[in-house]
Amino acid sequence: TTEIYTLSLHDALPIFYFPTHFLGGISDQDKIVSCYNAADLFVAPSLEDNLPNTIIESMACGTPVVAFHTGGIPEIIDHKYNGYLAEYKNTEDLINGITWGISEPELSEKCMNKITNTFSEKVVSAQFTALYQSLLGIPANNNKGRE
Repeated sequence: TTEIYTLSLHDALPIFYFPTHFLGGISDQDKIVSCYNAADLFVAPSLEDNLPNTIIESMACGTPVVAFHTGGIPEIIDHKYNGYLAEYKNTEDLINGITWGISEPELSEKCMNKITNTFSEKVVSAQFTALYQSLLGIPANNNKGRE
């Protein structure tokens, strides 16, 4: 179950006001996609994270992400190309990222392309196959009869 919240930044950032709606736990894939598609921007203020699915899911739906430069997040977001990587623990830079993200009109397709070209099942399975073949000493181009 994915829990999705929309938060108001009004108290912390008076220049931003966003109405909020608690959506509760959502496990239906179509509803999750609808939530990401309804958002203009996804903010992931995690201070530690490996390879967060929420960021991958958001970008797969074409919703750009603003997050701190930590853990595996820079593996997903290309700074100021398909999202924004704020300096670690720097809330002012996170605010800069939010401002940048809501003013950039051409991020959606870049987000989807990044996920499709890097994290799709086809790409990841090919990477695992190549890894297993290298560990077993099988030449990389010896895939005949296995497709």
